[in-house]
Amino acid sequence: MRAAGVFAWAILTAAAASAEAFSGYYFYNDSRREEDAPITNSATTLVIARRGTRTVVSMQMDYIESADMRNVAMIVPVPATFKPDTVKWLPKDVFERLDVISAPRLVESWQQDPCTYADIASIAARDKEGSPSALPDEGSTRPRGQETSRVQIDAQWRGSYVEVVEASELESWIPRWGHHIPENVAPVLRSYKEAGWKFFVVSIDPRKDEMRNGRVVLPPIQFEYDEETVRLPLRVGLLSSAGTQDVVVHVLAEDRYEAANHPNFTIPTNVEVDGSARARFGEFYASLFDATLDKNPGAFVTEYAWDAGSCDPCPGPMLSPEEKRLLGAPSGMVVHTRLHARYRKEALGEDLVLRGAPPIQGGRGGEGQASVPAEVSTFQGRYVLRHRWQGPVTCPSPDFDIWGGPPSADLVSVRPAAPSSEVVRGKVYLSAMLRDSVPAAGIVSKPRPDGGGGKRFLLGFGLGAGAGLFGTIGVVLAVTRSRRGSRRNSP
Repeated sequence: MRAAGVFAWAILTAAAASAEAFSGYYFYNDSRREEDAPITNSATTLVIARRGTRTVVSMQMDYIESADMRNVAMIVPVPATFKPDTVKWLPKDVFERLDVISAPRLVESWQQDPCTYADIASIAARDKEGSPSALPDEGSTRPRGQETSRVQIDAQWRGSYVEVVEASELESWIPRWGHHIPENVAPVLRSYKEAGWKFFVVSIDPRKDEMRNGRVVLPPIQFEYDEETVRLPLRVGLLSSAGTQDVVVHVLAEDRYEAANHPNFTIPTNVEVDGSARARFGEFYASLFDATLDKNPGAFVTEYAWDAGSCDPCPGPMLSPEEKRLLGAPSGMVVHTRLHARYRKEALGEDLVLRGAPPIQGGRGGEGQASVPAEVSTFQGRYVLRHRWQGPVTCPSPDFDIWGGPPSADLVSVRPAAPSSEVVRGKVYLSAMLRDSVPAAGIVSKPRPDGGGGKRFLLGFGLGAGAGLFGTIGVVLAVTRSRRGSRRNSP
């Protein structure tokens, strides 16, 4: 893994304690005018781990490369209880794995030979030993969800110096350090200062960091603090937005989390798609997400809420216990919540406050497109592509209701969507890619052709392969139901 870039840190102290995590604003660390060539970023990913009032915050941001990117800096507001010695860098593959396991997923199933009643118990046992391989969405250029046996941290916090100043000196200190803050940014920073924040400034050498499609991707950074409430200062990050910015928040805690001061909505799930969505699944999902926000403006969309120790089906390897500890997750049962929003810089209004929320379920087949209350959280964005039987029908009473995994090992059953910040928008005809209408997004699907199979049963597929309590229960229930002749689940 590549080491982090060269960073110089300065901690600027505000007055009172507050309950916030953070996002950052980019600027030049010299006197050039920011308005002439602003530095912009397109995506921010936050991971919040809660153990009681202990909050561990990890963040990854990018920014768009432009001419002469030397002397770039980022200013980040943080809680007043923040301690410099808690700062460290994380390996980026931890964020990649977290993204893959919670990403909206395309689940493919194949109609089985209608004249052969497969042995579901043997297939369930096979799936328990190892799930079908998962590949990244086509068009994604980064490695996603690669298996690692150990977490190697090769980029611990490397500050060339730490300087503490009073909050009243913030606006005068920054120019003395060689930075220029545009006039429209100063009032926002001042509002954080008056609310009792610290700030730290990161001096960045773009030549030392990863380039991805013209974007400089910083290594994830982490710190921790104690506070009752979790507030994310997203407004300061939106100041560097190129127009519209994706914000993804992962929460690892004992409960599911949601927005406390913004509308909440769950992404429509259990939606059947046309075969044309397969090669452009990232674009398809980004279009569905945008359409959902158009019908639910200002919402934070829940894309995933599930026990962090299991998945069904799994688009990639689970987080290891070591990786969960690295992110600060509590021991025992941990719920992984993924919230996603997309905002223009002037539209957010107020920073995000998070709160615990009751469990929900959805995206497991046969439950409808909306989330419903549950005993434990098992919700995911799940989009189904069904492959009808194309072979001969050689029996008098064919059974077209049996569905299962791929007919050959080189076919992929589960694939995660590429991050929406990395896909091209507006190039797909969403209605033509859907076999189900999606009322919550205002979408009517194209006319649906007649096909075999009204009831559907998922045979030996997506049974919680390889991880956790729900995977084991999934296998046991599948075998039990098959022996009773049930075919009510849809893939």
